[in-house]
Amino acid sequence: MQKSIEIKKENSISQKQLKEIMEIERASFNCPWSEVMFLSPDEITILAYHNNKIVGYIVYSTVLDECHILNVAVHPDFRRMGIAQKMLDFLFRESQKEGIKFYYLEVRVDNTPAINFYKKNGFKELGLRKGYYSDGTNALVMVR
Repeated sequence: MQKSIEIKKENSISQKQLKEIMEIERASFNCPWSEVMFLSPDEITILAYHNNKIVGYIVYSTVLDECHILNVAVHPDFRRMGIAQKMLDFLFRESQKEGIKFYYLEVRVDNTPAINFYKKNGFKELGLRKGYYSDGTNALVMVR
C-alpha cells in the first residue's frame, strides 16, 4: 500500500522537529550530525511527513546560483518508497524558481546505493575529498 507523503520546506526547525530528525539521523548514519549542525541559520530543510510525523529530510544551503546538499536521510521503515526522490524533486523544483542552476554534494565513497541514486538524478562525479568524514572515510564530490 502506498503511503501518503507530504513534502514541506522549512527555513528553521522546531525542537519537536529536531527530535524526530535526530531519530532518523542516528538510525541512518555511522557518523551522525549533532543537533547543533541542524540549527544553522544558513541551512534550509525539506521535510517529508507521513501522518504528521517526519520520515525524511534534506538539508541544504544556497549561495548565488548554487545549492549545496548537505544531508539526506529517510527513516529506515520508509526507505525504498520513493521518498528521497520526492524530496529531491521538490528541492529541484523549488530552488530553480529561486535561480539555482548548480547542485553539489558529498557522498561516502562506500555508499553505492546513494551514489547510484544521485547518478540517476543527473549528478556526475567531480572529485574526491580525502578523509572528509569523521571516521576518515573519503567523500565523492558530485555535481549536477
